[in-house]
Amino acid sequence: MDDRRWRDPQWLAWVRDWIDGRLAAVQLDLADDVDDLLALGVPDRRLATLPQAYARIVDAVGADRRFRDAAPMVADLCAELAQYGLPELLQHDDLHDAQVFVRDGRHLIMDWGDACVSHPFLTLSVTLDGGLAWGLDDVRDSVDTTPFRDAYLAPYAERFTGDLVAATRVASRLGWVCRAVNGHVPGDDKQTVTRLRMFLDGRP
Repeated sequence: MDDRRWRDPQWLAWVRDWIDGRLAAVQLDLADDVDDLLALGVPDRRLATLPQAYARIVDAVGADRRFRDAAPMVADLCAELAQYGLPELLQHDDLHDAQVFVRDGRHLIMDWGDACVSHPFLTLSVTLDGGLAWGLDDVRDSVDTTPFRDAYLAPYAERFTGDLVAATRVASRLGWVCRAVNGHVPGDDKQTVTRLRMFLDGRP
C-alpha cells in the first residue's frame, strides 16, 4: 500500500466511496444469481459449510489443539450470524485498497479470484480490520473504521431490519475462518495458520 495515499483527503474520500454503496450494490444486485454462481464453480462458503470446512483445514495444516478446540465456537458464530436473516451473496474475500482502481471518478474493484458465496459481511474482516484500521503507520485501530462500516451497511439497512452493526461484529471475527479456508494454498500452511490465529485471537 502506498502510504502517501493516507495523507490525501481525496483518496480517503474515494476509499469511503467504494466501501459504501458500490460494494454493497454489487453484492445485492447479484442476489438472484447465487445459484448460477455456484453452478459456475464459485466456492461455496455459506455459513452451513464453514464448521466442517474449518475442521478440515485445521487437520490439513496440522494446527495445534487450541485450534481444534475452537470448532464449537465456529459453529456457534455461524448460527449466531445466520439468525440475522441476511442472504448469502457474493463475497470478495480479499478486498483492500490495492484492489480498487479510480479513474475519472469511476471505481473498478479488481481481483475477484478469491471470491466465494458466503455471508456478505465476512468481507469486512480483510477490508476494515485487516486493512483500513491499521492506517498510515501500520498501527492497529489508528483509523476509525466506523464511517466506512456505516457507509457499507447503508444499502443493507434500506432492505433489511435488525441490528446490522451487531452482525458485523460477529462477521468480522468469523471472516478470518472463511479467509483461512477459502484462501488456503497447499504448501503454504503458514499463511493459513496465521489467519486461523487471527480468528482465535479476535484480531489481525
